[in-house]
Order: sequence, then structure tokens, then C-alpha cells
Amino acid sequence: MKIIKKLDIIVISLLFIASFIPHGIFWMTSGDSNYVYAKVTVEGKEYKNIRLDNHKGEEVFNIKTSKGYNMIKVVDNKIAIVEADCPDKICLKPGYISKVGETAVCLPHKIVVEIKGRANIDDEETDFISG
Repeated sequence: MKIIKKLDIIVISLLFIASFIPHGIFWMTSGDSNYVYAKVTVEGKEYKNIRLDNHKGEEVFNIKTSKGYNMIKVVDNKIAIVEADCPDKICLKPGYISKVGETAVCLPHKIVVEIKGRANIDDEETDFISG
């Protein structure tokens, strides 16, 4: 019979604590953004950007590819793939997504819906000159 040593307990404790680091990083980086949008890509190319933080009402659009179609629905500040003719229909399982970092993916049709955000809308347009 083996006895657990003090070093074993320390190593197990450190590994347990380290397992929560990715969750903490995701939680910290998905903080409040005042500009939240859904980026829809089809076959690796940007198809559409939909601003979600101030979206009101309902919008539905269909994406047709050579492999099939997907119906995407935007309701207020949420977006979802609500219908697809792919064989596995895994893309329907996430349901409505709205938080920065969440994704819905249809692999057979190569469609990705990704929630993105920025703390400031003008971040990319601002240049600083330092002397």
C-alpha cells in the first residue's frame, strides 16, 4: 500500500488550481464592451457583421452554399443558427448566443457565427504620435 506524500498533495493542489486559469482568463477578457457585434463568415470569408449591443427587433437571413443552407436569426441582442440542412445539426445546439467569445459553427457548410466586442468603437481609427 502506497502512502500519499506531502509533495504529492502539493502537486495535485497546484494542478487543480491551474485548471481554473483558462476560465479566469476567459472571464476577464469577456468583460463589458460597449460595441458588441456578430461576425458571420462563410468558407473563411467575411459575410456579414451585425451589431448586437443596440439591435432591436428581429432579423432573419439565409445563407446558401454549395453544400446546403443555414437560417440565421437575430433577436434583439442575440443571434442563433435556427435551421440547417446539414446531417448532424450540431450547429443548432448552442442556441442564441450574445456574449463576447461565444461561437456557433456549422462545419459541413463552413459557416461561423462569432460574437466579438471592443471597448471603444474608434480604437482602430485612433493614432498616437509619441515624441
